[in-house]
Amino acid sequence: MSIIHQFQCAPNALLVDDQERPGFYIAAIEATRQMPTLEAGDVIKSTRSHKNSADIWTINVRCGWLRGFNIEFTQPLTAPGSLTLRIKRTSRFRDMAIIVFGLIPAFLTFVLLLLGKFFLDHGSGPPAVLVAAAIALIGTGLATLLARCVELLSGRALSHVELRKLADAILEGIEVLGSQD
Repeated sequence: MSIIHQFQCAPNALLVDDQERPGFYIAAIEATRQMPTLEAGDVIKSTRSHKNSADIWTINVRCGWLRGFNIEFTQPLTAPGSLTLRIKRTSRFRDMAIIVFGLIPAFLTFVLLLLGKFFLDHGSGPPAVLVAAAIALIGTGLATLLARCVELLSGRALSHVELRKLADAILEGIEVLGSQD
């Protein structure tokens, strides 16, 4: 589940600091650091990338194995004042489960099917890529479901209310930047 906000950003919130980070991004990092649920040892990692004619600013927060979230700002190059904020739940356990239950079995299936086609010379059967893709999709879905169940059963999962509070704090910080002269 994710929270998505689209809004117009004030020019002051678009100004960059000496490290070329825009104000809205710095406000999001500060709001994240002020969260009462963060503990010592939690990891906050931020990155910038360019995709499909847009700047994407990402903040990944990992709070132990069963708790975490991603904050992503998308700023289209054609409309620099327009921003999309997306906050979604994630965890290290979920990332690991997707690799173990989705990607590794898909890769092994692909390799085995290719070896079977080369050495057994059977032309029949579905293409290896389609079988591997199907296994990856099924495994990823099962891994996501498993991770979410473990997170909920542990009592450590981020609630929708916590994500909403974080989104409100980020938007408030951006609004304060926009009101400064």
